[in-house]
Amino acid sequence: MKAIQPQFNLVNDPWIPVVYDDATRAVVSLRESFEQASHIVAIVTDNPLQKAVLYRLFEAIWMRAYEMEQIDVAPSECYALWQEFWDLGEFDLEIINAYLNKYEAKFELFDSKTPFYQVPDLEYVGKKAYDGVETMILDVPKGTGLFSLRNPETLEGLDFAEAARQLLTIMAYDTAGIKSPVEGFSAINKGKAFAPQGVPSVGWLGNIGSVWAEGSNLFETIMLNWVISNPLTSELSESTYDRAPWELDTPPEHDLVVRDGFRGMVDALTVQSRRIRLVCNEAGTQVIGLVICYGDIIRPAYTQIAEMHTSWRVSKPKKGEGNAPVVMPRTFEAGKALWRSLGPLLVADSENSARPGVLRWLDRLFDEIPELREKHLLQTIGIIAQGMTYGTQSSVFEASYDDSLELSSEMLRSGGDIIGRVLDVVAATEQSVKDLGTFAFRLEVASGADSDSKNRRTDTRMQIAEEAYAALDGVFRERLAQYRSDDDALAYCKSWKDEIHRLLLRLAQDYLDQSPTQSFSFHEENGRRVDAGQAMLTLKYRLKENLGSLSEHSIPTEGEEDAPTQ
Repeated sequence: MKAIQPQFNLVNDPWIPVVYDDATRAVVSLRESFEQASHIVAIVTDNPLQKAVLYRLFEAIWMRAYEMEQIDVAPSECYALWQEFWDLGEFDLEIINAYLNKYEAKFELFDSKTPFYQVPDLEYVGKKAYDGVETMILDVPKGTGLFSLRNPETLEGLDFAEAARQLLTIMAYDTAGIKSPVEGFSAINKGKAFAPQGVPSVGWLGNIGSVWAEGSNLFETIMLNWVISNPLTSELSESTYDRAPWELDTPPEHDLVVRDGFRGMVDALTVQSRRIRLVCNEAGTQVIGLVICYGDIIRPAYTQIAEMHTSWRVSKPKKGEGNAPVVMPRTFEAGKALWRSLGPLLVADSENSARPGVLRWLDRLFDEIPELREKHLLQTIGIIAQGMTYGTQSSVFEASYDDSLELSSEMLRSGGDIIGRVLDVVAATEQSVKDLGTFAFRLEVASGADSDSKNRRTDTRMQIAEEAYAALDGVFRERLAQYRSDDDALAYCKSWKDEIHRLLLRLAQDYLDQSPTQSFSFHEENGRRVDAGQAMLTLKYRLKENLGSLSEHSIPTEGEEDAPTQ
């Protein structure tokens, strides 16, 4: 029986699950996504990390569609141009459809010559035909399947819509390590394909902590992330050499390519980190596997000119690589709330700013178009942060990162008094939570626990920190969103600190109330007084040092102003 050639076109066939502003749900095509963007309020897939992956595709399409119009604009006029499109409230469908119509055939998922995001004749070396579809799904790990959302043994195939989403996802986040070699791959050793030495070789999004601005609908989100003028160079983002892969005449070669950077923003948004070919069943109804190997491997250092959606860090050079510091993408720490990592997102006090390019762009945009804030059009901006951490030499997925918050647009403006004060609140809170953990451990010691047990001390502090940050989470998210331009930054943050102060005191009192009777008895250990009362007194003193005295309107707490006995 001859295998049936399947057909699925991402421009016209539905594959993106969305929610509309009336709370109804649907699965839409790329064309429908742009046509209905002003009414689409959410993208809802099984894997939250697909949101940033899809945003990158939408953004690349819009950027190239606009550039194909060849609108002549000077860098100084880009803000007015942006506002012109923004004021429409929806995409100019003539621009979108002209572009999608031109490249419609390149979005065929199973085209025999140029399948979307694939290499058509990719084959493994040897007898192996293909890997199962579990290979391309991040929630189905290899091995035991521990913590898996789906059982790899019962996962026989994917419908074309999910296969399209998973194709984009594995392209972005695939692990490194040893792989099966494909025909035409040069770095084969003992029948295995190895990653290039000295270069991070996970999918590109695995190298960065993705940061995106979100509006109230898909149109606003794509527009807010449309960086027309590069904030680092003040030049227009378009480039003669910056093209999306579907615009090229031929698919990429089979072999991997190590590159020192990107050709431009579109190249960064659509980089082909892997060589992939999807495999269908004979009936042409499901994707049952794939062939996958290394593709374009990007050296991440100094890619901030093109990659707009991550913050940056300056690291020391490796031995033998000179003395100049190296600018590298910053990733997120799994389990750590985004509000605890605000510094790299907000600080913009030098040319070597760690801020993501898209937030630097929005900073300038708000300065050039003040009515965006003054008319309350964008008092708050949604910020989403996503990423992946890997284990065992980046060969396995370890933990994903997905967090978001609403941020007052005033906090995106460099030089504003509020930014430094907000970061001070975060730092004071971090120290206060550590002090709360120390207090809890002292209560345990007062109850008879071994004061020299480092493991117990660490475990207690980690447990208390987890509980405290969970209790503080709502406070920070509300405060970060509610600040307005007419608020006094000093008074706002003082009130904020008072709220944190009172909350931590309540948690401390709860721990105290749960302590056994013997913890309140005076005794000495290692020459120091140890009892619950003294522990509480010391904590109150530390909170006052970190967060300041509670304001007069705050409810006084007994012993609040006392200093600890040395």
